[in-house]
Amino acid sequence: MSVHLAIRKVLSEYLEGKRDIDECVVPGVKWHSLRRVLIASKKHNDALSSQKLHFLAEKKRAEARFWLDNGFRWPS
Repeated sequence: MSVHLAIRKVLSEYLEGKRDIDECVVPGVKWHSLRRVLIASKKHNDALSSQKLHFLAEKKRAEARFWLDNGFRWPS
């Protein structure tokens, strides 16, 4: 399984509540940057429409940091 597919699987399971944040591990990915993006994605996903823009900015910052830490882009 590619890293991008593993990240998508972990993200979808985390957003659906099937996986706890401590269980979200992807081989070859630094855990702290993965954790930051997962939390930002969850906040954006759960936010009210009036707050979405604020959380979208945080999500994009987390994704950029993920790229810097790991050397590959967060999947769209």
